[in-house]
Formats: sequence, structure tokens, C-alpha cells
Amino acid sequence: MSSTDSQLHLGTSLTSLANQPSTLRYAPGVHLTPLQQYHVCLVFDLFQAKGTWAKIEEGLAENAVYEDLFATAKNRVEVAGQFLGLPIVTTKSETISHEIIAVKPATAAQVQPDATTITSTSSKISEIDVKVHQKFSFKPLGNVVNMHSTLVVFSDEESGKILRIQDRPMEEIPENSLITMLRKVNAVVAPKILGIPPTSEKEDHEKFESRHA
Repeated sequence: MSSTDSQLHLGTSLTSLANQPSTLRYAPGVHLTPLQQYHVCLVFDLFQAKGTWAKIEEGLAENAVYEDLFATAKNRVEVAGQFLGLPIVTTKSETISHEIIAVKPATAAQVQPDATTITSTSSKISEIDVKVHQKFSFKPLGNVVNMHSTLVVFSDEESGKILRIQDRPMEEIPENSLITMLRKVNAVVAPKILGIPPTSEKEDHEKFESRHA
């Protein structure tokens, strides 16, 4: 997907990104292509509970993988269950700060850990590393948790899709912490409550509007 193509696909409320390339912050010497910028902005949208099935379908490979401490989602539907479920367990999810610290070529082994996941064989895959400070506000008591992580986004220039997303915490997380609870709830309960993402644009639009009313 070229930068022009990606812009053409971002024309509706369901696919328009809340985060824009002009707002991205970089470590010295780090630069991204327009497609890589689009992928990072899309991941920020997902973590900020601003995701839609249309955005996920547009930007993620069908067999995309998402991994954190407690969950491994092995296809696009499972990934959608993780991120579209965020409004169920949080009232707000904010990216307080971020810095894109590295971009480098990725190997096939990094994006295809086993034969049942990523099917792309493109040699134009990049690993993008982003340090983030994310703040979650929980339902129902309004507890606030700050999380410092490195988000790793594997971007495929050939297909125009994200192949893999990893959320790597930068600090030790006690087993009884609120963050642990959040991640376990979102990994296990929220996708079941949400169900499979809607297949029609009308259903997706209704869910999007209800979250952002």
C-alpha cells in the first residue's frame, strides 16, 4: 500500500485515525516511511480504545499476531477482541508520552514464530520499537494505572499490513497488581463479552458511535 493508497482508505469515521503522523515523536536519527507512520498511528488508536473493526481489517494482516504478558491473539479476529474490548474494562486509555526509538529490518523468524500464524514471506518487513507511557482508567471504581512499555510493531511494506504487535512492559509487574488484573481481564473476559467483531459496516458504525458519543 502506498502513502496515497493509505490516505484514500482513511476517509470515513470508521477508518479515520485519531492519531496523525505529524504528532509522532522520534529518537535522533530515526525515520519512518508513510506506511510505517500509518501503522504506528493505528496501533496508538487501538491502545487508546479508539479502534474499530474497519481499522483493524484495513491495517492488520488476516493472520496478524498480538502478544503481551497474558495473551496471545493469533488472527485478526482475536486481535480485534483484545482491543475492541478495551471500552468494556476502562473508561479512558491515554498515551501520555511516546518515542519511536528504532526501526530495523525484521527476519522471518521474528514475524512467523510458527507455521500457523503469519503467512507473509515479504523481505520488506520492518520492526518498529516505540517506548510508551500509557494511562488506564478502570471501570467501575475509576482506578488509574500507569504502564510503561515498549510496543513492537512489525510492518510489511509489500502487503501494507501490520503482521505482529508485541507489548513488552519495561518494569517488573507484581502478580497481584492492578495492571495484572487489567491485562488478564482484557485478555480473557473482554473478548468473550464483545464477541466476534461485526461483519457489516452498519454494525461497526453503531458500535463506534456508541463509544464516542
